[in-house]
Amino acid sequence: MTHACFKALLFLGAGSVMHAMSGELDIHKMGNLKEKLPTTRWTFLVGCLAIAGVPPLAAFFSKDMILEAAFASGHVVLWFIGLAAAGLTAFYMFRAYFLAFEGESRVDHHAAHHLHESPSTMTIPLMVLAVLSIVAGWVGLPHGVLWGDRFGHYLAPALASHDALGHHEIAGGTVLLLTVVTTAVALGGIFVAYSFYLRSPGTADRLAERFHGIYVLLWNKYWVDEIYDRLFITPYVIFSKFFWKVVDAMLIDGVVNGAGVVVGKTSDVWRRLETGNVQHYAAAMLVGAVVTCGVYWWLG
Repeated sequence: MTHACFKALLFLGAGSVMHAMSGELDIHKMGNLKEKLPTTRWTFLVGCLAIAGVPPLAAFFSKDMILEAAFASGHVVLWFIGLAAAGLTAFYMFRAYFLAFEGESRVDHHAAHHLHESPSTMTIPLMVLAVLSIVAGWVGLPHGVLWGDRFGHYLAPALASHDALGHHEIAGGTVLLLTVVTTAVALGGIFVAYSFYLRSPGTADRLAERFHGIYVLLWNKYWVDEIYDRLFITPYVIFSKFFWKVVDAMLIDGVVNGAGVVVGKTSDVWRRLETGNVQHYAAAMLVGAVVTCGVYWWLG
């Protein structure tokens, strides 16, 4: 439920930026958009804070509930993986924010000339979703805090067990420590993004040069798309062309068109047999009868 609020906000915020940039998709051709897109900037920042799990925004509660349940149920490895993913989420979302809205402008002259804030039909939904990204998590507060986990109690009848809600018995001090750790990791991810892309913009380029092999591997996403294309897409296209050009065009269409050609070519011959003369028809019947009798006689 919380994911729906801030993820919709981020997607629509990206669309607002694309609209303002006349369809530009390359984030490296943006920068300092906050001057021209104040509403989009502030709402997108709220979405970034929310998805990073910064308290008291939406994902702070839902993310902590997931990580707390993993830790309390003894899945420490899964808890650590989730924690690392939370840090990476904070990093890459604020990378997007800093590159698009902060720092120096890298907008080309044509796009800068048309740069403008989106109309109210786009910004009002952004503002509504920004508010929801702030307060949506408050329906599932930790147990013992104000009204508690109302959302969890609402869903309880539809779940298999009480533990499915993530209600594991762990000490209050442990819960507080886990919350501090997850929040620190999220803030750490934000700080690393700030250091790389705002305070010292050349850091990312220097790391890319130093660890060029790893950078190329990650930049190309492990070549998953290329491998998938070679193993599945290309054979499928080749197979489809075979069915199109050979099976469909040559065989199926060939048989249908061939039948029409045969009829067309032989129709003149068959037409000449239909003379309308009764004597010709009687002679044909006589020949047919003789042939039929001859066949029966031959077969005994």
